[in-house]
Amino acid sequence: MTHPLPILQLLFASFLFGASNVAQKLVFEDLDAWSSLGVRGLFACLALLPFAIAELRRSGALASEVVKAGLPVSVFFFLAMTAQLLGAAQTSATNVGFLINTCVVFTPFLLWVLTGQRPSAVVLMAAGLCFVGVVLLSGSMPTAFGTGDLLCVISALSYAAWIISLGKVMRRVRAPVTVTMVQWVIPAVAGLTMSGDSLAMSDVSAQLPNLLFLGVVVGAFGFMLAAKAQEKLAPCTAAVCYSTEAVFGALVAYAWAGESLSQMGIVGAAMTLASIILVQCVPADAISVRKVRQNFERTEPRFV
Repeated sequence: MTHPLPILQLLFASFLFGASNVAQKLVFEDLDAWSSLGVRGLFACLALLPFAIAELRRSGALASEVVKAGLPVSVFFFLAMTAQLLGAAQTSATNVGFLINTCVVFTPFLLWVLTGQRPSAVVLMAAGLCFVGVVLLSGSMPTAFGTGDLLCVISALSYAAWIISLGKVMRRVRAPVTVTMVQWVIPAVAGLTMSGDSLAMSDVSAQLPNLLFLGVVVGAFGFMLAAKAQEKLAPCTAAVCYSTEAVFGALVAYAWAGESLSQMGIVGAAMTLASIILVQCVPADAISVRKVRQNFERTEPRFV
């Protein structure tokens, strides 16, 4: 049985990610997407900086080595967020919610391609159960497939690559705070650069509480907690846990914003949560982190 603590850590992080969707909608009332991303990333980096410095001093790790290891994580994270950002502007919210969470299906097969580690039947079953749950939670399959939908698929693939890359880096450098800060550097710089003259301090002030929640609570603490959890979780298990963001997002929207949750959505949420129980009960040797590490060391895929 997989140790429950890392799964609980990742589930709590996913809860924060889901809750951030509601706060993000409020931020969009005053800031555009690039400005929001840049400010959110800046707050995350500033919040993490003193703790990252203390972590490096305590561990004795070289900052240059940690930064070098974390940069690919930042690249995939930026690609995933940017593709999602651009795709969301060109397709329906239903399609976005469905397509982004296909990363739970992409992850085991991408891991198989990169490392040769064939996913176990139970892991595939859990990924399939989670996928069906997300379909029911989103309300339907995509109604069309255009440029926005393609961008969302690219985002899902990038998120899958990010999950795999982050897992490998965390098992190698063991510096979750520093890696999380490095992860936000590219999104912060790109967001602030792309926002240009559209970023106004008055708009930032108007949304400061939500931006602090997105940057400090979710961006810093939530993603640091996720990075720490991935030290001990195999990528496929992590992908299933991350997909509960859709469940938590729907529940927070229901409780906070008064959005409705259909009976099929409730069934989908239950199926997605059931997939967590399934992967938690997989025998340790089926998703052994040691095996994942050994496969990575043999293959050393170029992007992680």
